Amino acid sequence: MALGLIGRDESLFSAGALRRLIQRHLEFADQCDLIVIPPPCPQRVSPLDFGHSDELIEGAFKTATEWLDKDEGRRSDPAKWIAPHKHG
Repeated sequence: MALGLIGRDESLFSAGALRRLIQRHLEFADQCDLIVIPPPCPQRVSPLDFGHSDELIEGAFKTATEWLDKDEGRRSDPAKWIAPHKHG
C-alpha cells in the first residue's frame, strides 16, 4: 500500500488527516520497513500551483535525497518531522 502526502502548513493538511497518517505509520511500522519522508520545508509556493511543477519536483527530490542520505531515512518519532508548523 502506498500512501502519499502533500502538505503546506495546516491550510492543506487538517489535524485529523495528520493524526490518521501518524496512526497508519504506527500500525505498519512493526510490520514492514516504513520510512516517512517529510515534505520540503519551508514551501515557497503552493503544492497546488502547477505552474511551479519543476521547482516543486526539484525541491521534493532534494529533500528526499538529503533525508535518505543521512541515515537511510530512519528517524525516531517521525510524527514530529511532518507535523504542521509555521516559519517566522
